[in-house]
Amino acid sequence: SSGINAEYGGALYLILKDTLTGINKSANQVTKSYSGNLSFGKGKDWMELNGDLKEILITAYRLAVKLSIDEIVLGEAESTDEFIENLTELLNNWYIGLETDLEWARKIEQSTKHMFSLGFNKEGIYSSRTLTLSQLPVFTGRLNSESVRSTWSALSFELLYLTNDDEERYSIQAHPSTLRNIVTQAADLPLGYPVFSSGPCRISTLK
Repeated sequence: SSGINAEYGGALYLILKDTLTGINKSANQVTKSYSGNLSFGKGKDWMELNGDLKEILITAYRLAVKLSIDEIVLGEAESTDEFIENLTELLNNWYIGLETDLEWARKIEQSTKHMFSLGFNKEGIYSSRTLTLSQLPVFTGRLNSESVRSTWSALSFELLYLTNDDEERYSIQAHPSTLRNIVTQAADLPLGYPVFSSGPCRISTLK
């Protein structure tokens, strides 16, 4: 949804006040409800049959939890317009759910700007996680072909003529600016390293 429709508005009206005054409720109840186990009371059976409405209520509850945390951390909204603006921001640019949901992985693949989750682990620790999409600079470069061939030439001289059999010899670690370690590994066998390795092989010695 690109804005606040009547369904979200109605669900928030029923849930938000209860969540914002949830200081008297246990963290366990809040986390349980956030995970989708809302207490519908006598209307639970009816609510289970109305999947769309249930999803709206769960989404509204999660929005209310996120808004509550924001008000605690950042301060309360000074006006109704500011509150509506904050809520619209969550609807448009946030995914608020569980890390264990398949939708969480899909939203990451879709480069969602912001993501929020609430959880509880086996050690009894309650936690929340916020992910924010950001630009990460990556540095790339290219090795001069003569530099690579000279490294391989020195490798041949060292192993074949000087017969250095030390696997941790200094020459592998030297000159990190030329990526000597990687270049050495990339040399053809038997001087370099194999380009692949098999998994564990089971060999029976019993006849």
